[in-house]
Amino acid sequence: MKLNEKQKVILTSGVFVVVLGVVGGLVYMKYSERTNLEKDLQRYQRDEQTAREKRKRIPKLVEQRAQLVRQIERYTEILPPEEDVQHDAFVRVMDDYRKDTKILIKTAEYVPVRQDAREKDAQSFVRHRYRFSLVGTVPDVLDFVAKIENHKRFLKVDALNIHPYGMKGDISEGDLGDRNDAELLEAASKELKEIDLTVSTYTYVKGTGRT
Repeated sequence: MKLNEKQKVILTSGVFVVVLGVVGGLVYMKYSERTNLEKDLQRYQRDEQTAREKRKRIPKLVEQRAQLVRQIERYTEILPPEEDVQHDAFVRVMDDYRKDTKILIKTAEYVPVRQDAREKDAQSFVRHRYRFSLVGTVPDVLDFVAKIENHKRFLKVDALNIHPYGMKGDISEGDLGDRNDAELLEAASKELKEIDLTVSTYTYVKGTGRT
């Protein structure tokens, strides 16, 4: 089939447009690919810079951690070792402090401190608490408490309750019951008192927790 000049021009123009479209599509694809590569390259450069900055900080962080560990070790020097917080050993300490007083230790019991599983796993400091039932005079009790709080290892008095002798648990707080004033005054005037004393301390488990 023969084409006239006008048809040849139209056909040639159509082919040129198709070729131009194909070339334009290829150029756009290459441009998009190049743009994505440039974005990836910039991201890698930022990541590399961040990594370099982190590497520069590592020696400082290591030194800070070492300082923290040394500081914790200095603080934990005042905490008792594990064997000293066992029942018999702990009671012996209390017994030594009451020997030159009129205080009598009637009972001593370990009071568990509530902790959930996560706290036990994360915590390096373990709390120990004891409750003592005592009989003694107020001056001796105060002297006894002072000795406890000045112990060479860390000990803390959590609670101290003093009751008239023979009336512990007999009168609820804020209620004088059926007792008359004379009976209450007589009980209060007695030199000996009944005392509830709660003492706590901590031990440090090295190598656990976040330090």
